[in-house]
Amino acid sequence: MYGKGDKHKALASQTYWVWDTEEVMAMIDWMCDYNLRCEKGNECSFLGFDMKPIKDACQSLKRYLEPGCEEEEKRNKIINILNECEALPWPVNPEIPLPDIIWLVGYLYLKEVEFIEKTCRQAYHKEKSHR
Repeated sequence: MYGKGDKHKALASQTYWVWDTEEVMAMIDWMCDYNLRCEKGNECSFLGFDMKPIKDACQSLKRYLEPGCEEEEKRNKIINILNECEALPWPVNPEIPLPDIIWLVGYLYLKEVEFIEKTCRQAYHKEKSHR
């Protein structure tokens, strides 16, 4: 962001080939140049998310949603969606219908305060970071 560091080392440290490409290097060069020229406070950065299989995240959320922590009908819907997510092949086959992930994410965000009150902020954010 401030012209410091080594982009080659940074990308190699990811140990994930998708990031270690000429295209990402070019984006980093452009962003570095922009950030060194722009007005302070207008710097840009990038982040990504990993589209690897999500079995661990699903299992973590299931542990978080212990019986009795939620209305049984909603809890069952959440568990079913997580089971469907775990069963998806990787890479995802476009012919297989996707689980209702949008509903799940919306529901979890809608209930954030309630979930935090039932456990604690650290537990909620730990599980949220696995999603």
